[in-house]
Amino acid sequence: MSSYACKDSDRKEFVYASELKEINIAKDKTYYCPNKDCNASLTLRSRNGLKNPYFAALPTHPHVAGCYVKAIGNNNDIQIDKNFSIDDFYESVINNSQRQEHNHGEPSHDPRPEPIQDDTNRNDMGLNTVSKLFYFCEQHELNFQINDEIKVNDIICDSRNNRLFTKFVKGKKIFLCNFSNKTDPNDKYNHHTYFFNYPTGEDADNKYTLIIKVTSSELAKKIDRKLEKYRNNSMVLMIDCNSKNKYIFGEIFNIKQLAIIK
Repeated sequence: MSSYACKDSDRKEFVYASELKEINIAKDKTYYCPNKDCNASLTLRSRNGLKNPYFAALPTHPHVAGCYVKAIGNNNDIQIDKNFSIDDFYESVINNSQRQEHNHGEPSHDPRPEPIQDDTNRNDMGLNTVSKLFYFCEQHELNFQINDEIKVNDIICDSRNNRLFTKFVKGKKIFLCNFSNKTDPNDKYNHHTYFFNYPTGEDADNKYTLIIKVTSSELAKKIDRKLEKYRNNSMVLMIDCNSKNKYIFGEIFNIKQLAIIK
């Protein structure tokens, strides 16, 4: 299910379910999945009268396998703080539950400070993982203003905006991508290298290859286990990146930077 959908099959007009709650909507009104790679037809539904409306796929026109909109599921109510900072969020992810791992499994001698977490006021629907931030972005239009500093379009890299990256991609971004292959350390490079394809659609224009560096062999083992199990799934990857030509470069410091769309 999703909090927003497209009014037209060309996906040029968007509408939020919350905007429709006060309007008398025809029961047979059809909307369309925001994912350009999915042909699902959606209908407006509600779990509690008209207080919590959402869009769900019609049984006759379901989501394609691996559609990230379908995967939103119970992540439909994710909230984001108006003081959200992509820099602070990124730091919390790479330091999440463990110290950085460098030098083939040995912790760095100068790790970034652990983020302070106050469990007494923890909101389970709050924004605390890469996958949740991804789902939040997918529930909103690219121009949705999170706060005065940042829009959804400044965070997400998916099939909706890949056409915009004609010159370069830079900064802390979340990519919806597919795993391609990897190389182990060799005489030329003393680190593991992972390759991902962005965007995920095979017929998409403006394709990029993500080249991701991992210096810790212990971390690489964790990534390998995840990729072996979910190799054919779409993936969400958060990196601090830069690009050259059609290559995007970044590094994974923590397994929490990589999430799977199930």
